[in-house]
Amino acid sequence: MNGETDKKSWQKGMLTGYACGLATAAAAALCIWAALGGLGLKARLHGHTIGMLHKTEAVKVKQGFPSLPERYSLVNDEGENVFVPVYKDVEKSAYDWDSLTVMNNYKYYAPDGTKQCKIGIDVSRYQSDIDWAKVKESGIQFVMIRAGYRGYGKSGKIMPDEMFEKHMQGAQAAGLDVGVYFFSQAINKKEAEEEADYVLQLIQDYKITYPVAFDSEKVENDQGRANELSVEERTEIVKAFLDKVEQSGYEPMVYANDRWFALNLDLRELTDYKLWLASYRDKPVFPYRMDVWQHTNSATVPGISGKIDMNIWFTE
Repeated sequence: MNGETDKKSWQKGMLTGYACGLATAAAAALCIWAALGGLGLKARLHGHTIGMLHKTEAVKVKQGFPSLPERYSLVNDEGENVFVPVYKDVEKSAYDWDSLTVMNNYKYYAPDGTKQCKIGIDVSRYQSDIDWAKVKESGIQFVMIRAGYRGYGKSGKIMPDEMFEKHMQGAQAAGLDVGVYFFSQAINKKEAEEEADYVLQLIQDYKITYPVAFDSEKVENDQGRANELSVEERTEIVKAFLDKVEQSGYEPMVYANDRWFALNLDLRELTDYKLWLASYRDKPVFPYRMDVWQHTNSATVPGISGKIDMNIWFTE
């Protein structure tokens, strides 16, 4: 009887020790993984390779990951859900998204039922025939017109938007406020300043009452000259363009979607400029202050055939 008890106690002790050993090893491995993986991800998101996050690895961050600060969720270029840390030193959004409302088929920001925005569209050569009087009568208040673009490939030649002058003249004749944007493919500061000089010369004879915007986004083919830039390089290019615009007396602004702002630009370096956010959601998840929200690319506006981008300009 006592021998059998000793044997069972010995077996129980062996099993308990083995289980404890496995648990300890697993816990140690988890701690090492969390420290290295978490710190590595945090470093990438705050450091030099954030802009290449969607290109260099398939990052899947689980909700509740312990080393991340306050964060928000985005889908990267591979269709994967990633959680992006929120910069503490970048001004946050104070908008009440429950105050969005639809009036006369257009979306407005209207806290307490009072409009605190203006609504507008952006156009390029893809909208070739516009009845600007009808656009104005429908309630549209401003328009952002593409001034030009830099071509793809090695040459990267600056090209005018074929409809720029016609759109500019028609919109201003109808009494709409006007701003412009340039689709950039600059790969260094010199090219960015060249793009700014081109736009400034183009608009010098027009009354520009809205910003001059730098359009920063990914080109979805292998001809994109700027796709492989680092976050630091791209941010410096944006600033070079915007600074030149500001020095000439115009209001500078940068356009991008929420994913591009989060993963390919350093917003901490862009706090002096207006932000134009493209985010086709019912409510933005972008946590920072924005000045203009492009909330759809499929709006219908009288006087324009086909679908059009619609924007909300937030006012005080």
